[in-house]
Parts: sequence; structure tokens; C-alpha cells
Amino acid sequence: MLYPAQFEEVFDEHLISFSTGFVVKFRDVPEALTQGNDFLEAIEMAEDALRTAMEFYDEDGKPRPTPSEPQQGDVLISL
Repeated sequence: MLYPAQFEEVFDEHLISFSTGFVVKFRDVPEALTQGNDFLEAIEMAEDALRTAMEFYDEDGKPRPTPSEPQQGDVLISL
């Protein structure tokens, strides 16, 4: 199953052109919030955060959220 994630690049407040990493959010799974120092690390962290959030749903006996349709700019993360 693929969940759309939103990657927001974060910049140093003093050097606008210097990226300090990415923050990753899932609109369908708000508990899965993470970050990475670069894009590849952010993808790995997003996969882990999504897996962990789903474990919480399972432990609590709650149904897992259904992934929404991807929007422009979303990155699909596999569960």
C-alpha cells in the first residue's frame, strides 16, 4: 500500500540557500511525522515512521487509515 507524503525542505535561517534537511508529514497518518538530513534519509525515516504509526493503530485495535489520492508534489511511501 502506498501513502502520499509531503516533503518540506528546511533551510538555515541565516543562509537561505543552505538546506538543513527535510520534514516529512502524512496527511492520512498525522502520527507519522519525521525528518531527515537529506532526501534519501528522509525517505528511510518516512518508511519507518509510517510503519511505527501503523503498529500503534494495530495495538489500539483501530482501523488503519486509507491512503488518499496523491497530490502534486507528494512522494509515495510504501507500507
